[in-house]
Amino acid sequence: MAFNVVKNCPLTFLDWSSRAVSTCSNEENYHCVEDEYSRIVEVCTVPIWIEAGHCPVYNSETKKVDARVCVGDLCHKQTFTSNNVYKCKSN
Repeated sequence: MAFNVVKNCPLTFLDWSSRAVSTCSNEENYHCVEDEYSRIVEVCTVPIWIEAGHCPVYNSETKKVDARVCVGDLCHKQTFTSNNVYKCKSN
């Protein structure tokens, strides 16, 4: 699946849900995350589990969501799925 570079990610659950419905055939697969070049991208892909202290990142070469170590106060303190990154205040 192709990805789209966007200016920002939705900030609320309502906005996230709306964008998910309009972007992906399966709204559970909607992601809005940074890629390996620090661009914000929207992509429809199967969610993965992200460990506490890590953030999802879209790898445009492998066309998959990966995880990288998160630095700072905005890191999740619990395991979460990559499609729930809207809960992170850094987006």
